[in-house]
Amino acid sequence: MTGKIVMLILASIILLGFLVRLYRLGNIPNGFFFDEATISYQAYSLLQTGKDTWGTDFPLLSFRDYGEYILPIGVYGQIPSLLIGGLNVLSARFPHAILGILSVPLVYFLAKELFKNTKISLLSSFLLTISPLSIGWTRFVFEGNFGTVLFLSGTLLFARSLKKPRLLPWSILSFGLSALSYHIFLILTPLYFCLLSLLNRKSPSLIGHIRPITLIIVVFFLAWILAAIASGAGRQRFSQASTLLTPQKIDNLNHQIGYCSNQMSLTLCKVFLNKPVLAATSYLENYLAHFSPVFLGFDGTFLRQNVLPKSGILLPVEMVGFFVGLFFLVRSPTSLASRILLPIILIYPVANSFTGLGEISRIAFASPFLSLVAAYGLVRITQTFRVFKPPLFLAILYSVVSFLITYFLIFPKTNAYYTNFGYDKVFSWVRANQSKYDRIFISRNYAGSVPYISAQFFLPIDPQMFQRGQVERKKSPEGYYQIESVDQKFRFFQNLHSEALKPNDFVVATPEDIQSYALTPKFTIIDPTGRKLLLGVEANEILAKTAVP
Repeated sequence: MTGKIVMLILASIILLGFLVRLYRLGNIPNGFFFDEATISYQAYSLLQTGKDTWGTDFPLLSFRDYGEYILPIGVYGQIPSLLIGGLNVLSARFPHAILGILSVPLVYFLAKELFKNTKISLLSSFLLTISPLSIGWTRFVFEGNFGTVLFLSGTLLFARSLKKPRLLPWSILSFGLSALSYHIFLILTPLYFCLLSLLNRKSPSLIGHIRPITLIIVVFFLAWILAAIASGAGRQRFSQASTLLTPQKIDNLNHQIGYCSNQMSLTLCKVFLNKPVLAATSYLENYLAHFSPVFLGFDGTFLRQNVLPKSGILLPVEMVGFFVGLFFLVRSPTSLASRILLPIILIYPVANSFTGLGEISRIAFASPFLSLVAAYGLVRITQTFRVFKPPLFLAILYSVVSFLITYFLIFPKTNAYYTNFGYDKVFSWVRANQSKYDRIFISRNYAGSVPYISAQFFLPIDPQMFQRGQVERKKSPEGYYQIESVDQKFRFFQNLHSEALKPNDFVVATPEDIQSYALTPKFTIIDPTGRKLLLGVEANEILAKTAVP
């Protein structure tokens, strides 16, 4: 193929990337998940006040938020879009879609650098463009999208620095910024860079061209990363998310030790039955499950129905290419492609394995690299067995069309319940009518029990109310904060019967909250499947129904 044809094909692939990431971006996913609202509102708070919601001036280490300690890159990256488009769903998601599109040419150039093969390069960019994992997360406000592009850029620059040492500082800069975007990169970026340095230690750029600026950048980012961890980011998040030693697992372990000690020495029992062994076996089981064909090709999204419909993190035919590509990379461990890609495949489950298999946010960064390995494998298959070209093409076409139909036509209807559907309409009504009521009570019994996060985004709530202490926060044993009330105007309840309602109050409730009353709601939120989710009723009507005759 001539250079013009290659660039035309690449441009067409990038255009496809624009289409699948920008089409109905404000409506699919059908709702606005609280994680999206949280990050966007912190950026909004900075825009409005120059402080986060805790009153800290332009945080550089982490945003405390509701106890999750969001790293800074993802929040600051939201600001330009919100500044131009305002605080709304489309503006919040737009930069993430652009990051997804930007990753397409980046993976093309990385593949070209590693394989010197135009077919692999073009196929890599195409597979990433239509990757379920990439589409799902880059149509979602997810701070890891910034880290993915920075990590991918750092990898590309590192590969090129092996011939052009002057690029090494820029590679380290990209890697360093990735570590300040999302918690997993606090682990993965230093680990991957160490593996790259070890496997490429004989390269001239790592032996004779380490300049002072390179060392300065390394020291600077190491200090910044350690300071971010010390501030609560990473350390606090790990303690909240890790599932290796849950109370249930520890309880089961204690029962096993008890059964064992009834028949043999307690000391000997504890040699084989103890917390370190339990944690290690749980971790190893989680790690290996990331290479399961079922997880990779068919059902890797089972815990993230707010981001993707049921699918693998790769298309089924792409999964076949991944295993073939991995086989050939392992066969030639000294090649440049193997030295760059095998460490990523080795470490991609490292962070997610602390929590289990289904939290695919912690492996989203691997999407470009999985697609690249899959493209390499598919090209090797067609080079060896030319007769497979037509069926592979048809299989890819079928898989792509099938996924896009499911994502754009079915997913918005069947998964709306999991994406906080309807809160935009609820708070639009509340915003227009709140002056009529003394207090507004909002149920916690729908969409993750955190309606206050949607309230702060869609009303929106003035960030200064958080900063001035007009918001009542309550801390859970796990370190999270929840909002009890905002300026005594908005109250968030778990049990309506325990609230002291007054006649001029208003209640936003689930059908289950008020199922014992025959009421006439001011509004009803119904999801696309016909399920009633939320109802708005005046408190005087509830009080009339509960009054003693």
